[in-house]
Amino acid sequence: MSQISSLNQSADRQADFDTGPLLGGERSNRNLNHQPVSETAEKSVSDTPPAISDAEWKVMHEVWQREPVTSSELIERLTETAGWSQGTIKTLLHRLVQKGVLDFQRKGNRYIYRSNYSESDCVDEASVHLLHSVFHGRPLPMLTHLVLTARLSGSEAESLKTILNQIQQTLPPSTT
Repeated sequence: MSQISSLNQSADRQADFDTGPLLGGERSNRNLNHQPVSETAEKSVSDTPPAISDAEWKVMHEVWQREPVTSSELIERLTETAGWSQGTIKTLLHRLVQKGVLDFQRKGNRYIYRSNYSESDCVDEASVHLLHSVFHGRPLPMLTHLVLTARLSGSEAESLKTILNQIQQTLPPSTT
């Protein structure tokens, strides 16, 4: 094995060790006033995903694409795509574990993350929240706004027409 390969593997192991669910990793000497999340603690995951922030969505998109995924893989990808520091990513992972959106398993020095909710469950919950909090539960204004601001391609507009036609065929006849 070359010296470069050996150094890279050593750096990977160190990154995984330092990026567990305890912010700053287990070696951190910083007092962040966060309670550690025990991998053996009983977790209660509700049927409904909790609300997550825009930054947490970015982390979750990476998790859903790659899970199970190590913390070092997430850090590498998110520093590249989002320009975040390792500390920011650790904080976001910690929050997602605290909220019950993510779960982790420690294998040696590595922390392996998995989602507790599917992407579609989280999208459904965020959509319902948007519908009720912004559009007062009225789907037509929400859909109109989304369609008018989305800049749909021709094929996307055709797909939308097809979906609307299918929905219209399932509705009872109009009495007006």
